[in-house]
Amino acid sequence: MKTNLNKKARVYSYSMALLLFTLGCGSGTESQENGESQITQSDFSSDAVAFEEYAPDTIGISDGFLDFESYKSQFDTVGIDGTVYYIVEGDLLLDDKELHQQFYRVNKPQDSQKLVGITRNGNILRIEDPTDIKYAIIKKSFSSSEYEKLVVYLKDATDDWSRVCNVAFNHVSRLDATLEVDDNPEEVTFIVRKMRTSKRGLLASAFFPYDPKPERRMLITPAFFQTSFEKTGILRHEIGHILGFRHEHIRSGAPAICPKNESVDHTIELTDYDPQSVMHYFCGDAGTRELKLTKIDSIGASLVYR
Repeated sequence: MKTNLNKKARVYSYSMALLLFTLGCGSGTESQENGESQITQSDFSSDAVAFEEYAPDTIGISDGFLDFESYKSQFDTVGIDGTVYYIVEGDLLLDDKELHQQFYRVNKPQDSQKLVGITRNGNILRIEDPTDIKYAIIKKSFSSSEYEKLVVYLKDATDDWSRVCNVAFNHVSRLDATLEVDDNPEEVTFIVRKMRTSKRGLLASAFFPYDPKPERRMLITPAFFQTSFEKTGILRHEIGHILGFRHEHIRSGAPAICPKNESVDHTIELTDYDPQSVMHYFCGDAGTRELKLTKIDSIGASLVYR
């Protein structure tokens, strides 16, 4: 999550809200016309997504769009374990290849039917094993007091999601003290670690269900412990990403001042627009500093995780 909503760069991404990814082929089961879709239990799948490869010099873009070098220069960067990531949509971290794919998605010609992301069955994504989502905290990356607070914040945030839909989280605390900063054991779904950065607007970042294991991490910055936003609320928001939800404020009903220039391709609207959603940034008299789950959030989440 990022607090600075006035950044001059366009921000795009796969984020949270009750807009859900539907990455599929034209022959898939997805049905979306005039913003309305019929959603049934068979529409949902935990299949992993596979990205198609696009070389930088073969990306097709419409006239008037930026070239890739100009596009990527708009984003702040942060280094993690020797890899440079671009900060997109406030709390999404993309490496160079992923940014290329995002650039293509955003700038592809309007009549193009080529999709960058696909699922094996063309179904809506959700995290695998949703009733057994395990995580560990890399204790040595935090101070003692930060670690103790984070344990509580995460427990409260995960419990809140478990109360509104059929998901369950398990903190594998016995691993916490044994993990090195770059560890991400197969025993857990994701790890939580502190990320050293001077970007004060970046509070936390998570991942989406299609991300590979090395990128399944929740990153917490020093600014997280200093912000006036509710700490548990920030984590509720990031867990929404992990479950597959996008930012609510990218929808057409959100205030004009809210950042919503990112692509909404391959999404499905599960609910009416909710200005108080846990997935909504605090902008334009919408969103809250508490980032609580609303009744509308609960309805949308329960459609995906029954």
